Amino acid sequence: SNGGPDFSFSGDGRRTVGFGHDDEAYAVALQPDGKIVVAGAADERDGLLLGRTIEDMDYALVRLNPDGSLDHTFAGDGKLRKESPILSRFVAVTILDDGRIIAGGNRQIYRFHADGTPDASLDGDGKLAVTRGELIDLVAHGDGRFAYIMGEKSSHFLGGLDASGSYVFTATIPFESRALALQSDGNFVIAAATGSEAVPGDFALMRYTPTGAMDSGFGEGSGLTIHGIFLGSLEEPYNDEPSSIAIAPNGKIVVAGHTDRGSFSAYAIARYRPWGALDADCAEQPTPLVLSAPAETFFRRGDVDGDGSLSINDAIHFLKWILLGSKSIACDDAADTNDDGNLTLDDAIYSLSFNFLGTAPPPVPFTACGLDITPDELGCQDQEICSPPGPLDRGTRPAADRRYRRLLRTPGTISREQNHARVASCLQSRAG
Repeated sequence: SNGGPDFSFSGDGRRTVGFGHDDEAYAVALQPDGKIVVAGAADERDGLLLGRTIEDMDYALVRLNPDGSLDHTFAGDGKLRKESPILSRFVAVTILDDGRIIAGGNRQIYRFHADGTPDASLDGDGKLAVTRGELIDLVAHGDGRFAYIMGEKSSHFLGGLDASGSYVFTATIPFESRALALQSDGNFVIAAATGSEAVPGDFALMRYTPTGAMDSGFGEGSGLTIHGIFLGSLEEPYNDEPSSIAIAPNGKIVVAGHTDRGSFSAYAIARYRPWGALDADCAEQPTPLVLSAPAETFFRRGDVDGDGSLSINDAIHFLKWILLGSKSIACDDAADTNDDGNLTLDDAIYSLSFNFLGTAPPPVPFTACGLDITPDELGCQDQEICSPPGPLDRGTRPAADRRYRRLLRTPGTISREQNHARVASCLQSRAG
């Protein structure tokens, strides 16, 4: 296709469908028969164009025939609205093999029969609540099963469910997830952003197996690959953020988003080979930054005795371990109270100073259970230290300290700065 309008669709290649005065579309799915399902939000203000309130937007679906006309076999007129007392929108939609439609948004997932009626086999009423954040994206993967990504702030998760809506697995996502796709072998691929409001970031791509484990066959054995789209300088890096992902018929992975710095902003797109390597045609392919699979052991820094709090007992426990050998430590990372990567008397002094003198608290994760985000050789011997009740404590430390969770790099991988230099070299060779 040459990218021009397809005049066989609604006469001019465009189709507008309205519910009220200010409707919004967020996602689209294509059925095997060519029909198009569009998901979004419907404005309730049919008669008055007044200021919108949070009660004015409802979940909405539209189904179009391949020629762009409304499909009247769906919900009677091709349009479906699910009323809600709060601001509600479908942000994701997917189609099951049997034609049923799954749509989700906010903290709700709905499943409909092909005619638009609720599918009561999902949790008894066709509706399922999610509890660990806002729904971001979802995919269907055979036999009525589906998976979705959800999260808020720095706490993101992948959830897999069976046809009845019962959880099969949940898995932690190390970065802010933005989009989810399913490969032909049943593996889940997630595009995420590594940055934050204060720290510029890069594209991150992760793969999970059908059981929710990070896939060691992806990203040179780590299950994760990270790289920057736009180069810039190290002092003023560009912020790259993905927003969507698609799997090409040949298995290659395409991620789209944007890159920005200051007032500059541009669209960004990257293509990867099915196993996570950048799909470059240079003689020496740029190697993306690859981190080892993150250790999924949550801990609270300074909680040496594992009782869930930081007190004088932790310093006493540490001193008995280091001086007398009469105590054991379940998590070296937790005992590294000053986060310098070593277990010394300085850690006990740091803990006592905080408890009695009100000096600086231990570095994150401290206020809640979290993961180590600084480079060191320590870890946790006990895999059941604590479980985070809410968003992980990642803090607001400088980029050099909080780069990408646990920074034990796999052999043969390179830093973000080295990767940018190699990408620049590759682009120059192609331009020449």
